[in-house]
Amino acid sequence: MSASEVCAATMVKGKAAARIPPGAREFILNTPDAAIVDLGTEFAVSDDDGGDSEVHVVDGEVEVSLLGSNGNNLTSRRVTESNSVRTSGQPVALRPIDVPSVTFPGIEPLVSPPSPRST
Repeated sequence: MSASEVCAATMVKGKAAARIPPGAREFILNTPDAAIVDLGTEFAVSDDDGGDSEVHVVDGEVEVSLLGSNGNNLTSRRVTESNSVRTSGQPVALRPIDVPSVTFPGIEPLVSPPSPRST
């Protein structure tokens, strides 16, 4: 995963988990087929070799948008705490799933608030 700026990152392939602090709302994690917008949350994402992704929300809420080849939004869905979706490009779909099919890594802070300086 590479951080493109403080409020966005791109995951090319694999798995990632993020705990986004309240001050960093609307953090965006891009995958090859989707954009996941944090709405104050802790979430995990996996992307398989076929380009499909799974998004699992541990706490809070995200908005998952399935993107077309030109980056346009094909469909979106809000995903709330303890829920998961799987993206599919062929056919285009965001499907709820009961249990993620992959084991996600531990949740670690992806964006940390600045630490106070001592005087």
